[in-house]
Amino acid sequence: MKKSFRATLIDTVLQSANDYDNLVVLNADSARALKLTDFTAAYPDRMYGMGISEADMVGTAAGMAAAG
Repeated sequence: MKKSFRATLIDTVLQSANDYDNLVVLNADSARALKLTDFTAAYPDRMYGMGISEADMVGTAAGMAAAG
């Protein structure tokens, strides 16, 4: 049986988080819908809930990237 998009997404995000200590997830009030609860449980300090504000997410991501 083919894996769903959500299952593939969370598997990939979790594997990437294991491989890269600086990986964080910004979400626009979509963590539950995308089944990111496993990521939140494993890496609570690397999950940032931004509410429904994609523009703020872009600014936050740019600031994080600039800061290293």
